[in-house]
Amino acid sequence: MAEADDQTSTAAFLVRAARVIPAGAPVFAGFNWPILAVRVARRLGAGVSECYEAGAIVTPMPATLPSSSTDYASYAGEVSWRGSTLDLLALVPRLAAVLLDASTVDVHGRVNSFGEGSAFRSAGGGGSADVAARARNLLLLHGGGDVRRIVAAVSAVTAVPRSDARVVLLTRWGSVRVGAAPEVLDAVDGEPGRAFLEHLGALGAATMRARPVAATTDEEEQAAAAVLAEAATRGYRAGTRPETASRS
Repeated sequence: MAEADDQTSTAAFLVRAARVIPAGAPVFAGFNWPILAVRVARRLGAGVSECYEAGAIVTPMPATLPSSSTDYASYAGEVSWRGSTLDLLALVPRLAAVLLDASTVDVHGRVNSFGEGSAFRSAGGGGSADVAARARNLLLLHGGGDVRRIVAAVSAVTAVPRSDARVVLLTRWGSVRVGAAPEVLDAVDGEPGRAFLEHLGALGAATMRARPVAATTDEEEQAAAAVLAEAATRGYRAGTRPETASRS
């Protein structure tokens, strides 16, 4: 079992994200954390089908970890359906879940892919704006190590959920149901969890009913470690960077 000090590790974060992916159903996997989380779920036997922005549904787990959702060469042999990006967008409301990266996000579920409060500006969220606007069950994955990247209201909105969507934000420190009435669902033990609850409470989220995060199993940790080893060979920073300490 993972020790309390490991609850905010990259592996533990990916395991908790994998746990909430609906098994035996099609899900949309966005770039970065979503692709890794779905691969962990697959290694644990979830049996999901991945839908990619490039216009493909992949049912068997690709032999090679895709370097992005448009890395068609890595999953060409496992494609069970191929259409256009617009075809796939039309399917989004019918998918069991949509997983998107949320590097900077607010308690309403709005994402800013440009980089909050920074001189650096990335290229933005690509197709995430269209996907988020159509998803019914949206899982936002925030794998960064600074809880201050979760804010009351992002300064620029690159993606916003539909008004009737169920939106859950998963982080290294716990998970939050975001929206009109944000509420922390669970939190890790110790100081990282306390700092997380304090920060979210200051942003207006309800924290009183937060549950302790369930410990990861050896099998789950092994699956996550295997995926991170693959990620290191495919250009993912998550596979090569040192563990990021949680900060308030």
